[in-house]
Amino acid sequence: MEKELKDYFKLKFDTFFKRSDIFSLFIDYSATKLAKEGSHLAFIIPSIVLNNLSYKPLRNKLLDNNWLSTVCYTGNKIFLDATVDTVILLIDKAGVHGIKLINALDFNRQKISQVETNFFKKFDNVISVTGDDNSNKVFDKVFHPRNINVEKHFEVFQGIVTGNNPVYIFDEQKQWESAKIEKELLHILLHGRDFNKWVIKSTERRILYLTDEININKYPRALSYLSHYKKELQHSKSAEEKSSAWYALHRPRVKENLDLIPKIIIQNTRNERLKPRIVATVDEIGVYGSQGLNFVVPTTNKYSVYFLIAIINSRLIDYLFETKFLNLAIKAEYIKQISFPEPSLGLRRKLEDLSKKVLTNKPIKPTEKLEAEINNLVYKLYNLTYAEVKLINSEFSLSEEEYHAIEI
Repeated sequence: MEKELKDYFKLKFDTFFKRSDIFSLFIDYSATKLAKEGSHLAFIIPSIVLNNLSYKPLRNKLLDNNWLSTVCYTGNKIFLDATVDTVILLIDKAGVHGIKLINALDFNRQKISQVETNFFKKFDNVISVTGDDNSNKVFDKVFHPRNINVEKHFEVFQGIVTGNNPVYIFDEQKQWESAKIEKELLHILLHGRDFNKWVIKSTERRILYLTDEININKYPRALSYLSHYKKELQHSKSAEEKSSAWYALHRPRVKENLDLIPKIIIQNTRNERLKPRIVATVDEIGVYGSQGLNFVVPTTNKYSVYFLIAIINSRLIDYLFETKFLNLAIKAEYIKQISFPEPSLGLRRKLEDLSKKVLTNKPIKPTEKLEAEINNLVYKLYNLTYAEVKLINSEFSLSEEEYHAIEI
């Protein structure tokens, strides 16, 4: 969308935010200008409206005014040519006293529940159709107000946006060697597909890392290489970015954070049907990453990345992203909302040790038992009941007595 159009929409609509799409403005205009008091509206739209940050102002307006009456999640089988999941929203301008949630992925076996109008406040107005009593008890424990928020001790940010991947990213060794660029400007680069849960698969890619602070004239070989693409790179910069150096990356992030080890990396893009939803591991060698992943780096010494990776890679947090934060993207904003109860020093050390064992053993031998131990300790940390554990993990193999016997 052109800048002039964005500026116009920002002026006319208080719900236009970040990368909003036209359909959200139509909902806003229909609800606030076209529909009379007491009117009913219905929309079939992309499901990203439920949880994408760009549509938060629209969600706030619908929820704060008690206009949202029904949310029906339909998945991707409504339209033959649709490439995204869809949702049906019903709006009641008369105001509502509750919101009906319908999970219609299996249209012949719809799961229907009802929640209060302020139910989604605890999730920062991220909307989902998982609202039955049992799952809500789990979410109450995950988002308990006394829990410790990830953002208090860690910084979460998306990977590098180059502005032109083919110019800055080299997928194979022969590519970056033939370019003959100064080695100090080249760094290991991962896409989301370059690692699995608990393990990095490939470190062959390189990124030419350049910021405004770097004097390109000190690197004649890099300058010679980039000169072939100068017009293309200049043209790709938006009007707001014209002040940045023509050779600089679009969004290079903070280099000190990228260089930090150890740090957590999480796949940013995951098809809603893929399991597990969360794919994360620990970087111990100092990789950089593209926008296809998120980084989590510590800002205090209180909790280590080895403790936090146990939480993030647990079945409990995966369940959270299967339900409350179901989206094509595992956004940094969602990761920031993860919180955990204060663990004892002993439990922290147990989880750290187990995480390190999984990271060491994953490339060479099975780690299912170690990962199950992590899951069990995380369940206990959040004080989940046996019934709640069975809800989020239908294949949980321990008996109720065995589960209660686990000590933390």
